[in-house]
Amino acid sequence: MLHGSAHPTPIPLRAALATLMRDARATRADAETGPTEPEPETAATAPPKPPAAVRRRAASEAFIPWMHDVLGPKRGVVAALPKPADGTVRDAIVALDGTRLGGQSQWWLWNLHKTPLGEPSYASGGAAVYRAPYPEWFPFNDSYEADEREFELLSAAGVAVTVREIPAWPTHADTLPELPLLAQRLLLELEAAACGAGPAVFGAFLVHEGDDFGALREKAGGGALDDGGDFNTFNRRIAACVTVTQTHGFRLSELLENHSLVLGDAVLRPGASQRTLESSIFEATAMIARKLRFLARNRILKANITPETIVFCPVLVETDDALEATGFGYTDPSGREVTRGTPRLSDFDPAMSRRGKDVDPDCAYALMVLVLLASVRAQHGEIVNVMLRKLTGKNMDDAALPEGRLPENWSEISLPMALQGARAEAGGFCGMLRAHAALAEVADSFEALLSCKVPLGGTFDKPVFAQLVCKLLHSSGADTRIFAPPLPRAEANAERERVGRLMRRLDTVRLAREGRARERLERAS
Repeated sequence: MLHGSAHPTPIPLRAALATLMRDARATRADAETGPTEPEPETAATAPPKPPAAVRRRAASEAFIPWMHDVLGPKRGVVAALPKPADGTVRDAIVALDGTRLGGQSQWWLWNLHKTPLGEPSYASGGAAVYRAPYPEWFPFNDSYEADEREFELLSAAGVAVTVREIPAWPTHADTLPELPLLAQRLLLELEAAACGAGPAVFGAFLVHEGDDFGALREKAGGGALDDGGDFNTFNRRIAACVTVTQTHGFRLSELLENHSLVLGDAVLRPGASQRTLESSIFEATAMIARKLRFLARNRILKANITPETIVFCPVLVETDDALEATGFGYTDPSGREVTRGTPRLSDFDPAMSRRGKDVDPDCAYALMVLVLLASVRAQHGEIVNVMLRKLTGKNMDDAALPEGRLPENWSEISLPMALQGARAEAGGFCGMLRAHAALAEVADSFEALLSCKVPLGGTFDKPVFAQLVCKLLHSSGADTRIFAPPLPRAEANAERERVGRLMRRLDTVRLAREGRARERLERAS
């Protein structure tokens, strides 16, 4: 139940992008100001610009070659907004119009470089994540061929920027096909955004080392671009991938940590309602499960599903005179209420993800739910019982719900029903997992669990996916007994107090070491 963050705090966004935008031709006069626009024209002389036209992948085109053409030689931008009810995932993934500034990666880089950040940042899955209010420079809905009001509700709360640096060693990659894991990550994130399981992707693009980042400019009139010649069309080492998505107020890990902090503090606990704290987690579990079912239905498996990879994005609704964020939220011990939101899935690690016809929907859904519950148990202890009850047809008091009071479309999120359905297809599904070294142990654990007659009967006191959870949490040991009998409430809160005291001592030691390190650096300089 004790787990600290294994990810370092990233450097500020401006510094990160400035590092990536190193350029041997930076002596250009416009290298500091970025892409330039023409002098404003009068309404009488300015010719009308043609409407922006997104480019969609044809059914006959393979994804990686299509995306390489957009992001490589064209230095373009891809995006994915949630598809309409009658739309398809493939049609929802688009390349922005490359004849417009908004369809060029350089334009996005320079604007992100000057964007002020209003919220703290964190690191996740080997990438740095930053959050910012809605930028004034942001593209309009017509750049995406999207409805104006729907686009405003997606973007008005702000953006999240993920910067994933690509090391030059051991692979010096100049093209996207040379980075198959990065290409697979992009595909999964775009597909998740298109089916509504992940945050909407407003723009994803590559940073090529040595490009002339000051060359892009718009020709006067017509919206055509002068890209400074062919200098930026050559293959150069891919230094980073930058993704701009809809923002999120918090992660599931932060919601669970706040629950443990409040209930594990003898001063804060008497003033808090434990039932109220746990009811939000109870209800959010069903919505998270539906997102996992969306993935499984589209034959996508995401095995690195932990509380850190679930983000809560604001759902904006119109009030009398403003837009208001709705969804789940919490108030931290300082009294600050976080921005409300509903869950989305992030960080599609390609080594831990699979897609295709071999991904059985019931097997994939059951496995993802079990991995999530196991990681919650390892990090946050007894709160996993609240989440498990939601997915096994019980109320918060562990009493079985009659059929008429089960959640809507219960068969979609029921863990027992998914496990029952998974037994028939487990052989082929586990064979697919064993074909990949990173998931071989997962296949063995999943088959062993499915062979148990009563894994949900309260007597199955064995760890579930212990090796995988230790790997995902960067931990040497983890308690993943998600089906063990729950502790009495008083004992659970006493354990939270013990862990809280230990974490505070560890934080004191860590801060003292960081302070001494800063002092040594100051003396050395």
